[in-house]
Amino acid sequence: PQEVCTIAGPTYAGKSMLMSNVLYVAMHPELNGLNVLYLFAENREVQATSRLDAIFLEEEYDNLFENPMSHQYDDFYQDLRQDGWGELFYSKVTVDAFDISDVRSLYIEAQQKWDTEIDAVFIDSPDHQQPSVNRGKFFMNKAQVYKDIKGFVDDEELIGITTTPMKPSSKNKESTVNTEDTAGSYDIARIVDRMISFDVSEEDRELNRATLVVTKNRDGDIDKEEIYLKFNDTLRMTPDAMGSATMSADEGPDKEYEIQKLDEEELDERDDVTRL
Repeated sequence: PQEVCTIAGPTYAGKSMLMSNVLYVAMHPELNGLNVLYLFAENREVQATSRLDAIFLEEEYDNLFENPMSHQYDDFYQDLRQDGWGELFYSKVTVDAFDISDVRSLYIEAQQKWDTEIDAVFIDSPDHQQPSVNRGKFFMNKAQVYKDIKGFVDDEELIGITTTPMKPSSKNKESTVNTEDTAGSYDIARIVDRMISFDVSEEDRELNRATLVVTKNRDGDIDKEEIYLKFNDTLRMTPDAMGSATMSADEGPDKEYEIQKLDEEELDERDDVTRL
């Protein structure tokens, strides 16, 4: 609570997709069970909600998008609260026509109308949000938007999750994008508490995956470790245990690997194995 984490990446990477997966993790009863307010500007309502349906139900997105859900899923959604899931309140906001006062109004309405307490606010994407104060210059207004969000989550003791675009030039870099590649204003990287770089390289495209790196972690360590996430037809992202497609010098074809079959108890006691 009182911190903002942003998912930063080029427009083609799939930041909204990752945010939808984070939202699933936030609401999952065995992980967090949080109540979430989700605001989105770029995507149509049917796109945003169909993505969530695919991830929550683990059904193919294309099938849900073309064929609206039948009543076979009614029980799942009706029993969410009873099963310990967090609650979701979402709103489609208009590009370049909403500001932090609209976000606050939707937050108050969700709590009062449904008699619940919101734990986290997800905004995709604040790049289309207007600043509370016009600072006169483009980069200063972009920074003000994130100051508005930071102040809001601080006041209400909320978890803040946002998406942030990167400069178009970041996709031409050989290394992973970093905080300096933030589009609009470098101040955004200074304001947020955590920043996750999310990108898709040429190698990633061949392997149908994306690369995630923590580039800012206030009061914490940054190891620059590249984490690979695999895309699938349900849009639910999963860790890619294969790692990089290329082998280092000490990982040639003659390298030996040990494969063991472990029961659940043994697996939980080991920290040097990968669960497949």
